[in-house]
Amino acid sequence: MLGMLALACADAELRFRTADIAAAMSAEALLGTDRTFQARLHEIRPHPGQVASAANLVRLMNGSGIVASHRHSHHAVQDSYSVRCSPQVAGAARDTLDHARRVAAVELASAVDNPVVLESGEVESTGTSTASHWLLPPTSWPSPRPRSARSRSGGSIGCSTRIF
Repeated sequence: MLGMLALACADAELRFRTADIAAAMSAEALLGTDRTFQARLHEIRPHPGQVASAANLVRLMNGSGIVASHRHSHHAVQDSYSVRCSPQVAGAARDTLDHARRVAAVELASAVDNPVVLESGEVESTGTSTASHWLLPPTSWPSPRPRSARSRSGGSIGCSTRIF
């Protein structure tokens, strides 16, 4: 599962970059402005993902002839909300990705065995259902108890197989 998380994080990063590119292209296609993506506006609510996304949009739109062609237009109206809020939406997703990466980093640096065998030789369960005696040599395992089961005819069938 940890490997799947690491791969999902890498895939998500690519998708977030693609989302920023699509947002920048959409703003240009709609003759929008890059002013709403300026750092000073996003530092007021400094969510790290939002700030990163806005910075990407500024970088992507920097030097755009399309944006420059109408920058000082007197008839320009405010860009649609779906264009202006792109850093906030992508930023929340980026913040979630950062959390997933932190969790993955902790897990990658952790012992995830169960039970855990400490340096002293002590065996400690981490709270899941794995029986700690399974790590001990087979000679120290408890003896299986014979079990009996009733057959459909009502008779008894002896069974000495250990069921785990």
